[in-house]
Amino acid sequence: MIKDRKNLNAMLLAALAVALIVLPGCDSEDAAQPSPETTAEQPEPADEIPDLAPITDNETQVEQDYPGVYDQNGQDNQASDDARSQRRKEYAEDLVPLIVNASTWMTMMPDWIGEKAPDFTVSDMQGQYHSLSDYNGREVIVVMWATWCGPCIQEIEHLNELRAQYNDDELAILAISDEPAVIVNDFLNDHKLDYTVLNAEEPLPAPYGQIDGLPSAFFVDSDGYIKLATMGVLSYEELEAIIQAGK
Repeated sequence: MIKDRKNLNAMLLAALAVALIVLPGCDSEDAAQPSPETTAEQPEPADEIPDLAPITDNETQVEQDYPGVYDQNGQDNQASDDARSQRRKEYAEDLVPLIVNASTWMTMMPDWIGEKAPDFTVSDMQGQYHSLSDYNGREVIVVMWATWCGPCIQEIEHLNELRAQYNDDELAILAISDEPAVIVNDFLNDHKLDYTVLNAEEPLPAPYGQIDGLPSAFFVDSDGYIKLATMGVLSYEELEAIIQAGK
C-alpha cells in the first residue's frame, strides 16, 4: 500500500515508465504496418506469441485511476456528492482488486474514467455505419486492434468467449482497426471473430484516437460512461469482471 503521499507523484511517474517498458503489446506508432500498396505482401502474424511480461506496482495504477480510494490506513477514503466521483467510487469497489492483480495489462487515461464516452461513427466490413450511440442501454467494449499485432490476435479467443455469454441487447463488442479494409477482410477470411469489426477511415476523437499501444480497450457502461480504459491482453475472466463492475 502506498503510504508516503508526498512522494506519490514521483512514484506514479516511475511506475508508469516501468509499466510501459514491460507492457506486452504493439506500439501503435512504431510498429511497421502494411500499406495498401503492399497488400499482396502483408506480413503474417508471428507463429509464436511471446510470453506476457508482468506489470509491476499495480497499487500505483489504482492510485492513478482512482485517486483517494486509499488513505494511509488502506481504507476507502473517496466520498463526494459529485456524480462523476460517485460513478468512480462504484466502479472502484469492483475494479480495484482486479487492477491490483493484473499481470498482462495496465490501466490508461484515468481522467476519462466516469466521463461520458464521446460518440463516433465508423463503418463495418460491409460498408454499414455504426455509431457508439447506437448501442445505448448495453455494455460496450471498444477494442483498438490490428491484424499485425500478436497480442491482439491472442485476445480474439477471449473476446469470442465473452461474446457467446451475452445477448446482443446486453453487450456490444466493437473492434476497430485503422488498416485498409482489404487487409482486414483478408484477415477475417482466416480468423473467426464473432463480434463487430469496424474500419476507421478517419481519425477517431479523443480518447480513442490517443492510444499508445495495442490492444487497447475502452469499457463503456450501459449509461454511456467510461468505467475503465486498458492496454494489453485481458483474460475472459478479467473481461467479464469489468463488464459486471458497478452493477
